[in-house]
Amino acid sequence: MTRIPKYAAAVTPSWIRPALLALATPIATGAAHAAIPAWKPDKAVELIAANAPGGGGDRILRIMAKVLQEQRQIEVPVAVVNKPGGGNSVAYWEGIVRRMSDSEEWRKELETNFWSSEYMGSVEMRKYIERDDIQTRGFLVDLGLAK
Repeated sequence: MTRIPKYAAAVTPSWIRPALLALATPIATGAAHAAIPAWKPDKAVELIAANAPGGGGDRILRIMAKVLQEQRQIEVPVAVVNKPGGGNSVAYWEGIVRRMSDSEEWRKELETNFWSSEYMGSVEMRKYIERDDIQTRGFLVDLGLAK
């Protein structure tokens, strides 16, 4: 009869689970990755840097755009657009509003939810936000909370 060393039972659970997980993870992620279709843009791609030209994000995105184009990863032009201000919120919200208001899906969503189909496009929304910002700033100046 073969004897199992006393330490074998204590050692086995501690190394077998991580080993099985290490073997199963690449298999599971590989199967999931194979099911995702490749992204192929049909119009120009904009990479939005939320800081001024020359900043860290701007430089990284310009390197990324250069690599994408040189290695022919994307067949369409890639442009870096700088949208500084508001602690990155200007770039984020302007991009979100523009994408939503310019897409056909957004219009369909408005109609199916019985909302008014009269909404502001990205240019109108930007003007509205700037007007609102000026009014808010004026109010804060009147209260002595801003300069």
